[in-house]
Amino acid sequence: MRPVGVTLIGGFELFISSLLLVLAITAFLGFGVLSAILGSTARIGGPAMPFLAGAGIVTGCIVLVPSALFGLLGWNLLRMKEWARMATFVLAVLGAVGAALGLISAIAHLRPFFIMATTIRLIMNLAIIWYLNQPQIRQLFNRSRPVLNR
Repeated sequence: MRPVGVTLIGGFELFISSLLLVLAITAFLGFGVLSAILGSTARIGGPAMPFLAGAGIVTGCIVLVPSALFGLLGWNLLRMKEWARMATFVLAVLGAVGAALGLISAIAHLRPFFIMATTIRLIMNLAIIWYLNQPQIRQLFNRSRPVLNR
């Protein structure tokens, strides 16, 4: 049986993956539509049309990579794969470091919204690190790994 915390973390990763997928599709279509609109005005949009279409393709492809990564991690975390737990743990550590640096910057520049947002981000990453490192959770992931007979 899968613990509720693992379900929440895996579901959150799948949610982030779907948001990034929508963003990638929006980049593909949005930049294409924008280039077509600018292309209809020959004086202004002629040179910009291929650039905007290409920028949409590049942006969409770049955003698809983390979308696929989060989808793969979320799905395999829900399937209780040890490698997905470790990869999520590493990403949470990197996220916590980034949030801590962002919090320092937000405090230095006295930005209340960014202080609040980076504090929430830091707390979420620290909670994921703490939860995935609990002995009973680690044991559940290790138990789901098949044992090879030699």
